[in-house]
Amino acid sequence: MTSLINGIRNHIDCPCDSTPPRGLNVSGEFGDLTIPRVSAPTRIDPLVLKFGNVEPRSTIEFLNRSATPNASWAEHKQTLPRDDITAGLSSATLSVALTDAKAKELGIAPGDVLEFRQTDPSGNTSRTTLLKLDQRGGGDNTIDVIWDPRADRFESGGTGLRVDQSYSVLRHRDLRAPVVHPQLMAWSAGAGSADRGLSGSGAIEPSATVDLQNQRTLKHYSGVVDDSGQLALKFEAECGDPLQVIVRDRHGNATDLGVTDFGVGEHCSAGEGCDVARN
Repeated sequence: MTSLINGIRNHIDCPCDSTPPRGLNVSGEFGDLTIPRVSAPTRIDPLVLKFGNVEPRSTIEFLNRSATPNASWAEHKQTLPRDDITAGLSSATLSVALTDAKAKELGIAPGDVLEFRQTDPSGNTSRTTLLKLDQRGGGDNTIDVIWDPRADRFESGGTGLRVDQSYSVLRHRDLRAPVVHPQLMAWSAGAGSADRGLSGSGAIEPSATVDLQNQRTLKHYSGVVDDSGQLALKFEAECGDPLQVIVRDRHGNATDLGVTDFGVGEHCSAGEGCDVARN
């Protein structure tokens, strides 16, 4: 059916649309949902996503920064499954519920860091927004999810959720160890033993903590990956000191990168000093 607004005569010769949509507001929960205070609650297990600032007819795209920390929009973007928004949005809100199986099909696991943007019909893209699925509490607590019956659009995704119902969510536990790309990390020698560094870009998911221990001095150092995927960790070490590196995500899951002798490489021999710059 053709919208009545398309019948308005157009005498305006505008250039192509070059204005990007607004950045999305995003929140989400991943867990078992039940209707509270009923004798025999039915448990369903969706991923629930809520979006604000949604532009009509836009496409919502995302990257999974946990599964692929160095993901690019050109190669790794996915589109959120939903119907096109063809009507005007009064409050510009959209709620989407995906079954656990559909989330798994999209490669989304509990605790993942997802980066969202929207693209309008002219191809203009919004700024990106990070959603860090919070699984803290696991099976120990419930969080009340209140649906707003005034929401412009609600996509149930086959979950059976109702927009006018209040649910309690029992969060799934995050059990996946963080993905790490060591080839995207680098050591630096700095000005001396007190100015060593470990850096990375797109090697580890945002908000992960990198713990480093100098096993000769037994000193510990740590750094947090920022929201853009950058790591900059400073530490003290002499050439040849054994260093252990462990990466932990926000929920405590760990990936042990092992132990390496700082600055010892194929170009390094006794008395020649650190080989970090060439390693």
